[in-house]
Amino acid sequence: METIEKLRKMIAIMPATHDGREITVTLTFGIARCNPEEYLENCINRADTALYKGKEAGRDRVVTA
Repeated sequence: METIEKLRKMIAIMPATHDGREITVTLTFGIARCNPEEYLENCINRADTALYKGKEAGRDRVVTA
């Protein structure tokens, strides 16, 4: 989670341009730790749910499942 949080912060402060205008880029991440005995699809679904919780909470964040 620490690595993803650092990445999110670095992207937010990097200048980006589109059609000659500077824009701010932010990202929301949903992450989940997969257990060896768990079906991969279940793990992906948990990460996806975390992603949508982050978007509903205001975006630009890292949410864990």
